Amino acid sequence: MALGLGEFLGKFEVGYEFDGLLVETRLPDDEEGFDYFMEDPPEILFEKWINMGDERNIKRVWVQGKEVTIQEDYYPKA
Repeated sequence: MALGLGEFLGKFEVGYEFDGLLVETRLPDDEEGFDYFMEDPPEILFEKWINMGDERNIKRVWVQGKEVTIQEDYYPKA
C-alpha cells in the first residue's frame, strides 16, 4: 500500500482510519442541482454527483474518524 499505511487504511473495520462524506443528492427548490430518478441505484447517484454535483451536496465530513465542520461562508454563493 502507498506510503506504508496498509495497516491503518483500506478496510471499513474497527481500528482503521475513516474518511468520509455524507452527500445529499436533493437540494432546496431554490437551488439547481443535478437530475436524478428515484429508481437510480446508489452507484448511479454517486457517478452523477462526481460528474455534476458540487460542495452544496456535502452535508457532513469525517477525517480520521472525527467529524469536522465546514464553515457556511467557506463557499460563497454564486
